[in-house]
Amino acid sequence: MCKNRCNIRILGKNNFIDIELTLIMIIIIILLSLLIIYSLARYQANDICSLTNDGWVLYHSPSCGYCVKQLKEISWKRIWLNEVECTSNRQQCSEMGINVYPTWINVKSGARYEGSINGSEIYTVLSNL
Repeated sequence: MCKNRCNIRILGKNNFIDIELTLIMIIIIILLSLLIIYSLARYQANDICSLTNDGWVLYHSPSCGYCVKQLKEISWKRIWLNEVECTSNRQQCSEMGINVYPTWINVKSGARYEGSINGSEIYTVLSNL
């Protein structure tokens, strides 16, 4: 006979209930975390949409490290961003007087911000100009 056979412990009904409750709690925590992440992402996307609706345009160059950093901070919300890439649109950037990258210009009000802005502060900084 095998000695290990006596060491095998069969889970009783209460132990299975504990495992089920633990799994349910883990699933609930994961779902709540995903909901929070979705809500924050949606809120930040609304900020970019508001900037776009207010007339803000980002002028940038792919060879500019600050521009690359700025666009990484904007991340996937970039799909709602009005932007002009100046190496392929030199005339438009020249007409707008772009000498520094990145440059944010509000085409409705004429407000201008030259330089990179921390990703979480973009909306706050630009909406106060």
